[in-house]
Amino acid sequence: MIIRSFKKRLAAKLGAEDGTVSVEAVKVYQLLIWAITATFVFFDAFKTLHLSQKATYAVADMLSRESVAIDDDYLTAMHEVFAHLA
Repeated sequence: MIIRSFKKRLAAKLGAEDGTVSVEAVKVYQLLIWAITATFVFFDAFKTLHLSQKATYAVADMLSRESVAIDDDYLTAMHEVFAHLA
């Protein structure tokens, strides 16, 4: 009789799931916040890479089409164009 009641109480304690949802939520929220932050960081990195490549292609195309000698003023203007595009 005593052993049966002990087994019932032990089974009730081991089977109790009070508070497990909040513990799991804390673990999942950390992973969710990390994933959202990583998504924004990766998106911004690829956006920056894409914009700088497009600006480089535009400046290179402008330089390749020149038929006269390129002076310092023209290079300064190209730098400003690149800075504006990128």
